Amino acid sequence: MAVLRARNSSTGQWDIIGLRGPDGAKGPTGAKGATGDVGNTGATGGTGPKGPTGGGGPQGPQGPTGSNHYWQIVMGAPSINPVANTNTSLRVGYAAGFRLVPNVVLSARSSVIGTTVRNVTVNNIDGGGFDIVIYRTNTTATTVDYLAVAQR
Repeated sequence: MAVLRARNSSTGQWDIIGLRGPDGAKGPTGAKGATGDVGNTGATGGTGPKGPTGGGGPQGPQGPTGSNHYWQIVMGAPSINPVANTNTSLRVGYAAGFRLVPNVVLSARSSVIGTTVRNVTVNNIDGGGFDIVIYRTNTTATTVDYLAVAQR
């Protein structure tokens, strides 16, 4: 029978390799070691679905009275009964007059602007009111929205 030997580099002795006897009996379990450090926190999961909207809260208290606004603004929507095929005017007055002459913007409410309602304009603007002038080819009553703005 051949025996295989190898030189041990630390002792210089020839050791037999490849031969092994039977395993010995299992020894007793040693004492439990200390608990290791806490590991890193894992990745954060995705955002969940949005929950239902909560009910409205109660109305808050009334705030203090503020100073007067820099601008005075008045708006309205009078109706004009025009005379067909002629300029028809309507004087509009303000409930509270303006100290300065306001800028007035107006627009007719109609689905036939440019055909039946040919023109709507403003004239004679002063601190107390203005004239709406409308030209319509028939006598259908027309509502005209206006907005008047001036410094206080």
